[in-house]
Parts: sequence; C-alpha cells; structure tokens
Amino acid sequence: MKGGNAAPRDATAKPAWEQELQDVDHHPDFRDGPTVIRKIGRWANHVKHRFSGRDWNTPHENLNTDNPDRYTQTFEYKNWKVRMDKFPWLDLADKRTINNSPFKRRIVKHMAFVATSSSPSDDGYLRYLAEDEKECPLYKQALLVYGERLEHYNQELAEHEAHIQAGTMRGEPQPKRKRRSTKETNSAAKPPPKKPSPPKKPDPTTKVSRKNWLEYQTSLAETEALLESVMSGYYDCVPEDYIYIARDCKDRVILAVFPRGLEFAYGSKDGQRCADALANNIEKYTESQPPPTVLDCRHAHHKWWLKQDGNEHFRPPKGRCGVYHWGTWFEQGQTERGPIWSKDYRAGGTHSGVSDGAYAVRLRQQLMWSLGNMTRAVDLLFRIVDNPMREQYHAAWQRLLPAVRVSTTENEPFTLRAVLINVLTEAHIDCNDWENGWAWIGVLGDFNDGDLCMPQLGIRVPMPAGSITGMRGRDLEHFIAKWSGRRRYSVVHSFWDSIRHHVGIDVGPYDIANTRRKEDASRISSEATAF
Repeated sequence: MKGGNAAPRDATAKPAWEQELQDVDHHPDFRDGPTVIRKIGRWANHVKHRFSGRDWNTPHENLNTDNPDRYTQTFEYKNWKVRMDKFPWLDLADKRTINNSPFKRRIVKHMAFVATSSSPSDDGYLRYLAEDEKECPLYKQALLVYGERLEHYNQELAEHEAHIQAGTMRGEPQPKRKRRSTKETNSAAKPPPKKPSPPKKPDPTTKVSRKNWLEYQTSLAETEALLESVMSGYYDCVPEDYIYIARDCKDRVILAVFPRGLEFAYGSKDGQRCADALANNIEKYTESQPPPTVLDCRHAHHKWWLKQDGNEHFRPPKGRCGVYHWGTWFEQGQTERGPIWSKDYRAGGTHSGVSDGAYAVRLRQQLMWSLGNMTRAVDLLFRIVDNPMREQYHAAWQRLLPAVRVSTTENEPFTLRAVLINVLTEAHIDCNDWENGWAWIGVLGDFNDGDLCMPQLGIRVPMPAGSITGMRGRDLEHFIAKWSGRRRYSVVHSFWDSIRHHVGIDVGPYDIANTRRKEDASRISSEATAF
C-alpha cells in the first residue's frame, strides 16, 4: 500500500479547522469592552469640539468659484487636511439635475468615441464560433471546477490511505472479532472517496447567440472606455491625504471620504493594526470558504477581469475573487414573508464536506464579530456626517425581529454587509439602498490605485487600505478604477429600503440633518432669550 513508511497521525494535533479558528480568534485587537467604548466616546466628543466652527452640514464661505461647475475650498485644522466641493447645479431632490451632469456629458461623449472605434462586428462573432472547444468560457470554467474537485479528491484519498495505514502500523495485537458479513463490513468501514468525473465537452450549438454576444461585447467596450477615461484626465483627482466632502447646491452632504478612516477613529498605531488584523481575518476565511461569483451589473465582466495581466493569483481553483453577502434581506419575490438571513450568511459546508458546516458557521460568526471594529469606526463617522439619519438606521434595526438580526457591535446601524474579495466594481447605482440614505465602504488589503470614481461629479478620490467612505449610493453613479496588488477587500455597509419600509420607518427628506439643526438652533435661541 502507498505510504508504507508514513508516520501515524498524531492524535493530539489540532485539525486545520481548529487552527484556523484559533488564528482568527487571536487576530482582532479590539473587543467589546469599556476601553473601546470610552475611546469611541472620547473621539466623538473631540471631533465635535474640533469642528464646532466648521460643521459638515453648514454652508462655508470663501469658496473658490473660478469653475462654475464646482466650487472648491480647502483648509487645515490640527493635523487633518480637508477639501470641500460644492456643486451649484446639483440638487439631490431633483433627479433631473443628477442626470444632466456637465461632467457626465463630457465623459459619455468620450466613451462613445472610444467604444465606436472598438465596436464588435460579425467577424468577431464568427471567430468566436470557430474557437477551439477549450476556449469556450463555460467549458473552461467547468475545467477549473473539475481541477479543484480533483485536487480535493486527491487530498481526501491521501487522508483515507494515511488513516488506514496508521491503523495497520500500531504494532499492537488486534483482538479477534466475530466474523461479519460483507454487507456489515462495508457499512461499518469508511469508504474511500469517489473520484469526480470530468466535464462533458461543449456542444457548438450551446454557444451564445449573436445578439447576446454583441450585447456582451458592447457592454465590455463601454466598461473599458469608462476605465480609460479615468487615465485620460476626465476626473479631478483629490489628494490622498485630504478628507473630502462633497455637497449639492443646498449644502447637503452627498459624499464623505476619510482616507485614514480607521486611524481617524482609533489613532495612527491602533488604526493600522486594526486594518491589518481585519485583512488577515478575511483572507483566512476565504481560504476555507471561497467567495461566490456574482455576475450582476456591478461585476458583469468578472471573467474579463480575471484574464487581465497581473490577476493570475485571483483565478480559480486557488485564487479568490467574488462577493459575500452577510446580513438580513428579503428573498427575491417573497417580500410579504418578511426579511430573512442572506444565503451566504446561513450557508454551511466547506471543502472538507458537509459535516464541517457547523464549523463554517462558527468561523463566519467570529469573523463578523471582528468586523465590529470597522463598524464602530463607520458609526463614528456616520454620526459626524449625518447623525439624524444614523439614528433612523439604528431605530429601524431595533424594530427587526431578534431572530433575523445580524449584529457586529452593541449599537448596530446596518442590516447587510457585502464583502468584496479582489473584484473590480463597475459603474452602477445601489437601487436597493435606503432612499435618501447612505452606504459606507471600508477598504482593506495590499494594493495600488483603485480610486473611487464619480462620473456625475467628475472626481476621483483615492481609497487606500484603512479608508472609509460614505456616499449617497442610490443617487450617484460610482465605480472603482483599475487596481493592482496582492489583495483588496471592501466591506460595504448598507440598509435596504425594503426593510425600512417593512419596519415602518419614514424615509425622511434629504435635508433632514439641516432641518433638525435649524430646529435645535431655534429652540436653543428661544431658551436663551427666555433665560
């Protein structure tokens, strides 16, 4: 038998799952406790005091109005540099102003010129039909899956043979047992793993139609043209060390980018340590639970992204590239039945088999709890930028049934997190998000570039590792520029509008923060006059 000289398996050695759980449990540097709560409280009071004269939601004077499409102001307070842009033509309450963006018109004109020069033709479709069967995308994907299953089979086979060999090498006299029938023996012994069957070769008639192929190639050409416009100077690049705040014509904050968001919340040393720990936790989880591939409007050209030079380490079977959705949402077409846990959050099972499903759930819950470190930082910035809306988020979360809540902190304001693993996010709007609300993004990893691009605002803002960004994602189109590096993880915190409607929370106007501040100011003024 193979492995005749192999040593028996150490009974005291921890299996891979236990080692992974121990590592993940060891990484987080911030846990729930008085120290963290006091630190967050101190920072919140400190920030409110520092910016008491420069509130995020009050209009600012001395704006540079040389550009009629964008008024700009920069200032520095303590060690933080801030840039604020005001867009006089933009009114979030009027969708027509968003759709008629002067920056977007110029970008669309450039995209049309680039896409026309590389538009797909019938010759390209004929070449696609004449491709070898191994070049068929579906067959190539099936081969990758087969290779992954074959590797898993070889591992299980080696473990099975080592297990049998360890039982025969103990050197101890085996007691005589009652002879059993073949049926009883087969049912009691652990059977060897079953070798997977190779995929069937594709049938040429199963290839996509000419219409679908042309639609895909046209959308791919538009995506490439949009990414090319970033490098052609159509976007105003904000310096990386600046906090960026964007407003509409009525001084409502529409975008807030904190390039050192974790350091802003926890300090320089602890913020960097927290970013590294979270990135390592996510990477450890992806090793045992590969992320599912999502081919929606945000990642429609997933296969094209994997084929790019420098992305070989993202390709299956060993590469990791996909999206997890963890939290609470509505099942498609089942809104009357109420919200439930997302499929990725409640799913079990691992590469080691279905029996490890409980361990997968435990590992995922530990990872979710470690993400509470980022949630606290996001919550702090959310309070600074738009505290009234943040209170509505938390109130809506509290109205959910305890059985469907998914929390990472003691004061959870979000119901869903999308964890993006090494993907390229294409131009889109978040149509499912809270109407008039916010989506917050925390970025982790080791990478270069990957700026946040807003075509309607004509800006690109750096998002390095450790940055936190809040945006009106339901109103403003956005995408991520090309990036390169070993890993890039994005944790998107959101709250679906359907859940808000389900729990009975009002949407609230866009200027809810300004309205409440005016009411508070008038109340304070009246109390001071009465006094």
